[in-house]
Amino acid sequence: MELMRACRNSGIHTSVIFILRSPFEAFLSQVQASKEVWPDKRLTEVSESNFQMFARSSIASLALFVRDAGAHKLRFTSYDRLCEATDVELARVMAVFPLRMEAAQLNLATASHVGGDPSANRKKEVSHSSRRVEAQNFKAQLSPSPEKAKFVHIEQLAAHYEDLTTREVLDELTRIVILGQGARPWA
Repeated sequence: MELMRACRNSGIHTSVIFILRSPFEAFLSQVQASKEVWPDKRLTEVSESNFQMFARSSIASLALFVRDAGAHKLRFTSYDRLCEATDVELARVMAVFPLRMEAAQLNLATASHVGGDPSANRKKEVSHSSRRVEAQNFKAQLSPSPEKAKFVHIEQLAAHYEDLTTREVLDELTRIVILGQGARPWA
């Protein structure tokens, strides 16, 4: 965010693309990536203590983001939507800059990736493999905690962000991560 602030202050156009995702699914993905791909094997077990460490780090990062994000042009999308309607969402993302999406952007590179999605090297096209059931089971096993409650609210926001304006999404994230308040009740 500091680099983006410096760019903006120098007259360079800045935009933030923020991908919302169930944080419980993101945690499970991080564990898999740590086990299978990353050389640093810090997060290799699905456990309450690893979840708490991941959640505290994620919430701290989100808090830094929401403090500065309003100064930039924002575009929210969701991981699920990006996977399910890649061409539509990628076009929406590109329009922020403003650039046109090109068909070649839908082809995944075949070069080896470092980090990220552990299954990316095996993919020939964007596909959506949901961890929803696994994440729901894991969430049910977790003890109540402020971090779990915040993640539940972020998960709800990720499922309903399309019903809100960009400002409202940012306000909801702020309420959740900084103020520790629950998100609005979703219908």
